[in-house]
Amino acid sequence: MVSGIVLQAAIKTEKRRATIISISNDLDAGIEVIVLSINGYLFDHYGIGLTRV
Repeated sequence: MVSGIVLQAAIKTEKRRATIISISNDLDAGIEVIVLSINGYLFDHYGIGLTRV
């Protein structure tokens, strides 16, 4: 959330701002997919004890 506010304030061109924020959101979503996949793997193999977030 804070990174989005900083990006919007720091980037003056609307087109460039939209591109950078879009890429940032894509990276955030990709990281979330990876973390949730690891969480699911841990849950399947070791039980719920290690998967509490």
